[in-house]
Amino acid sequence: MNWENYAIELLKKLQNKYPSDVFKNEVQELEKLLLEKEVNKNESTLLNQVVAVYYTQQKVYAKASHHFQQALNRQPNSEEGLKYWIAAHFHFVTLDKSYNQFQQARTTLARLLQFYEKKAYSDEHIARVYHEIGRIFVLEEDWHQAHTKFELAKKLYQSAYPVTSQVVIDLVHELAEVYIQLDQVEVAIHLYEQILRRNKKEASLKLKATLTLRVGELYFHSNIKEARKKVTEALNLYQDDPMFSIRCNMLLAEIDELSNALPRAIKYYHRALNKMEEFLPEKHFLIIFSHAKLGSLYLVQNNRKDAKQYLEKGLYMATDYPKLMMQYYQALGNLYAKEEDHALSNEMYGQFLSILEHEGKINGIAYAHTLVAIAENHSMENDTSLAIARLLEAHKLYQRLGSNCREDMAFVAFQLGISFQKDSVEKNDSEAETYLLQSWKLLQSNKNVHLKEEVNLAIIEFYKKHGKQDRCFKYENDLIQLQKLMA
Repeated sequence: MNWENYAIELLKKLQNKYPSDVFKNEVQELEKLLLEKEVNKNESTLLNQVVAVYYTQQKVYAKASHHFQQALNRQPNSEEGLKYWIAAHFHFVTLDKSYNQFQQARTTLARLLQFYEKKAYSDEHIARVYHEIGRIFVLEEDWHQAHTKFELAKKLYQSAYPVTSQVVIDLVHELAEVYIQLDQVEVAIHLYEQILRRNKKEASLKLKATLTLRVGELYFHSNIKEARKKVTEALNLYQDDPMFSIRCNMLLAEIDELSNALPRAIKYYHRALNKMEEFLPEKHFLIIFSHAKLGSLYLVQNNRKDAKQYLEKGLYMATDYPKLMMQYYQALGNLYAKEEDHALSNEMYGQFLSILEHEGKINGIAYAHTLVAIAENHSMENDTSLAIARLLEAHKLYQRLGSNCREDMAFVAFQLGISFQKDSVEKNDSEAETYLLQSWKLLQSNKNVHLKEEVNLAIIEFYKKHGKQDRCFKYENDLIQLQKLMA
């Protein structure tokens, strides 16, 4: 039997995603054949590769790795066999990367590089090896080594391909990401601008627009004005691809949101959403995300009618996306609180807390903030006992979270000081005084003069109500100084 041809046919089937368990019996026969050493060098190389690919698909690393090593140990004589032997190096590297065996993956590529250089293979082949080595260094977060290998690959690719070819552009994207990790965003921008400047005639409109958009994205965190200019330029250059238009409009919306130009941000989110609704399924992530954005922005503008429309519709669609559902629950909790539907507001906040609890995030700041919001709803319904219970939970959380939450803890202590004076069941003037004074102390190094003013007024009122005017002087003096600052 011609085992070489048989192996090649099996490899083609395995690589074409035939169900790999179909070949279980054949692979077991091949393993037996290899153990008995009844095949020649060419056949052994290819048969080991078949077995390795099979076990890769079966996720049996030890066997896959062993057979790849056996396949690579013997270099075939035939041209067809050599082609598959070279491909086996890259399959082995892919396997090792998926199991974080980065050193072994680099060693495999280094051996292939030696073979290429010895046999005087083309720049294109050598570039691919450097490219793959660079990718491994990226996985290891060794950005300097990744940069070196990518630059070598880029130089060799550019001697084999046009600068505007996909293989070069893909590498440039990866190299730009490395420069970003090295805090050299300006060099990443220069990479793209160099291609645009030197290849105006060769580059298609789509490529020009894509690279211009990428420049806009890179400017996003350093120069908002330039980012807006580049993204707008990209959108004007190319509008044939709906997803490209969506990406541009979403980024323009984010830029305007960051610049606090909310009406314009809403306009761009609407444009993006209209495009999405033309060809994406109703419950696509981007559609649900856009509803959350529009609802939240309308809420900030106090446009409750439109906010409610987008948030309630979005919540209905978001059941498969817990993270987005959290945004909806929080925003709807805020909306219903403003509409004075405090029970429904707390229902939304409760759902938000349930997701945090499910994810084991009950000790975070989001959990504490939501407890405070729930307490406020209870206060508005004159259920002071429940409000105190939630505030005490939040207070403990803020204490555990430490100095970054001093203002939040001061606010909660202030609310506790007020609530302990109101509650008919748990009225406790001693606790009220303790929390008011704690709030005042926490705010001493804080710049929130409005909260400081409220706390001082509350302390002064508390002492006057209890006939302790002699204790008011300190806080009255503090209040005068604050009011001078606010004047």
